Amino acid sequence: MHSMLGFTTARRLFTDRRGGFRDVLIALIVVSIVSVTAAIAAPTTTAIMTATTSSAERLSAATALVDDRRSSTLWGTVAAPRSVDLTLPSGTHATAVTWSEPAPGGTTYRAMLSRSVRVPSTACKTSDSVSDPQCVLASSFRADDVTTLVPAAILRMDPSMAAPIGQVDPSVKKEAVPVPTGGVLATAQPTTNRAWRYLVHAWSTRPSGELRIMQGGVRLTTIPLTNAPTNYFGTVPVLAGAPVTFVVADGPAAADTVLVYDAGATQ
Repeated sequence: MHSMLGFTTARRLFTDRRGGFRDVLIALIVVSIVSVTAAIAAPTTTAIMTATTSSAERLSAATALVDDRRSSTLWGTVAAPRSVDLTLPSGTHATAVTWSEPAPGGTTYRAMLSRSVRVPSTACKTSDSVSDPQCVLASSFRADDVTTLVPAAILRMDPSMAAPIGQVDPSVKKEAVPVPTGGVLATAQPTTNRAWRYLVHAWSTRPSGELRIMQGGVRLTTIPLTNAPTNYFGTVPVLAGAPVTFVVADGPAAADTVLVYDAGATQ
């Protein structure tokens, strides 16, 4: 009697004006099937979202590399890319390969990573992999600017160079060594009458000092130095025959950059 009463009560609960007890049971079965299907699909959806997030994170890292103008970024060549170890925001470690490609008026920089940790470690290691769907690639073209449009140098040494162009004293380098009074920082001999432009980044180890550009005992110009590293530039006329020298006239003084290039013929 009680069992029948409970069944009758349940029947009334599951019955409304729009359907009977059988309709509700069918609805419950459908809901159960949808729930199971959603539970089965959830891991797949999560995997897809994880893979998409990983790709986006790696593309963002590659883009940051090619947008980075600091000298700390290692750029290889098309034939021999350089490897850069990265720690992504998610904490994942990844290795990118980077290279630059000279182009008219500038340089194209490229950085490439595997799309996810599931990609074989042998993939995305050479520039030939740019079309591989397992890899993400970022590129950036940079036009030449004043720092790269350096004319053909007669004398040149600066912290970016391993060896000088022309006769530049070994004291001129990244960790510049002070030179005493009478020391010669650089020298070159013109073959015709020309105008030379110069750029010197120098300083005195005293409150003040002096650097002179000399030729054949004649002072072409005087560069007054302070004890703060400063860029000095100008133009001097030079004659064929005698060497032109950059002489420390009131030392000690140091320089980490010397650049001299031809500015044209003189009258």
